[in-house]
Amino acid sequence: MNRRLQTTLTVSVASGLLLAISIPAASARRVSSARVTRRTTTTTTTRPRTTTTRATTTTKATTTTMATTTTAASTTTASSTTASTTSTTGSTTTTTLTGTASGPPPAGGYFATLAPAATLPSGADCAAMVHRSTWEPRPQNTPANNLVRPQPVNMPNDENFNALYQTKYRPRIDGNFTGTTDEIIQWAACKWGVSDDLVRAQAVHESDWDQASTGDNESRSKGNCPPDIATDPCPTSFGLLQSKWYY
Repeated sequence: MNRRLQTTLTVSVASGLLLAISIPAASARRVSSARVTRRTTTTTTTRPRTTTTRATTTTKATTTTMATTTTAASTTTASSTTASTTSTTGSTTTTTLTGTASGPPPAGGYFATLAPAATLPSGADCAAMVHRSTWEPRPQNTPANNLVRPQPVNMPNDENFNALYQTKYRPRIDGNFTGTTDEIIQWAACKWGVSDDLVRAQAVHESDWDQASTGDNESRSKGNCPPDIATDPCPTSFGLLQSKWYY
């Protein structure tokens, strides 16, 4: 009885020991398994890569264009037809070139002032010697420049002038010429024996080359007003050289 109880107790103790050993071992396996699980559990965090692309483009384009263009255009338009007329008066010989051009007259003009008492050329001779040109700085003068009084012009005698004027100079006044403003200046200068440059300067001073210019206004009470002008005062000088109508 005692031996059987002892055996039973021994078996029980042994069983208890085995259980005691087995439980921790099982627990250890469970823990180990848990640990293995924790070890084999992989947490993967994927962070997208940030790609920074720095594109630095440096373009150095230096273009230097030095274009120096020098154009020297000297245009001299001379007459296509040039003739010379030579006249001799006493010891004075005058040579005048004629022709056509399209620019202003040269410095010094075309005609020189004649000596005192020199023989004056006729209006027809001077018309042939005028240097023809299309140059017209005062195109508004065209209607007046092409106006010619009926010929012959009979100027009345003027007692304020001497006999020389009445016989030599008065018959020369006819205005029988047409052309540009400068051509008319040339013709008048030639006809009266003075420098055409002098006449150009006088025309600038008197009228600024304006054929429609008027001046020397006078009261009608003086009795010098033109018959076709009713204003008071009235102009008494007209044209390029401001010639008085009652002289």
